[in-house]
This record gives sequence, C-alpha cells and structure tokens, in this order.
Amino acid sequence: MSTRMFRYVTIALFFSSQISIAACSRKNEMCARCHMALTPGDLHNTEIVYTNGTGAKFDSAICAITIWQHAPQGSVPKSMTVHEYYDGALRDATEVLFVRGTDVTGPMGDDFIAIDPNNLKKFQTDHGGKSFKLAEIKLDSP
Repeated sequence: MSTRMFRYVTIALFFSSQISIAACSRKNEMCARCHMALTPGDLHNTEIVYTNGTGAKFDSAICAITIWQHAPQGSVPKSMTVHEYYDGALRDATEVLFVRGTDVTGPMGDDFIAIDPNNLKKFQTDHGGKSFKLAEIKLDSP
C-alpha cells in the first residue's frame, strides 16, 4: 500500500470512528414503557408525575395510560399531562377526553388522542372514533 493510500485510509477510519462515537454518545430520551426514542416536540409525548416527585415520559398516550393503570411497584401516579390535538397545549389528562378508533394514529398505531371536550364533535366528524374519560379507559397490564 502506498503512503498516500495509507493516509487516506487512516483519515477515513478516523472520521468514521468519530461519527460512531458521536452517534453512540447521544442521550436520547426513551419511552418509559416501550423504549422507543422520544422525538422532541412530538405532540404525542406524554408525561406522568408520581407522588414521590419523580416523573416518566412516554411516546404516546396509550403507553402512558397503560403505566398510569399499572404503575411500577412502589410508584403512585399523581398527574398525567398530554398535548391537546388541536392547539397542542399541555393539559392535565383528567381535563380532556381521549378518542380512540380514529384515522389519527400515534407512534404506537391506534392511539388515544387527547381532545378538549369543546372540540369533540368537530374531531369525531373529521376523524371518527369513540370518546372516553381517563377513568373510563381499561387497558391490560404492560
């Protein structure tokens, strides 16, 4: 191998190793239930805060609701925040309705979509689905 070729190979290996190190060192937040990477700013992102002050983030309402109903041992859910479909504002999950069976999908596919009760008729006209209060939803354990 010529000296020139050796330099090119060495430089290429150096840069590819730097790219690999940079990619592996990123700390992506992960869904606390399904471990999918959370996309910053995604309106499906949901969060639960526990009574001990700790919190957990989720990639979808269905993941959060599953954990809300089947919390890890020793954890007691205190509040859940979701993004309302139309305005994207963070809302307490007890203040919205969740609509499922619509043509709107989330990261996990068929998801519960958070809707302000004042927007329910419009949403169902546009997208279909059946609405539930948080307390009415019953999911199997994770």
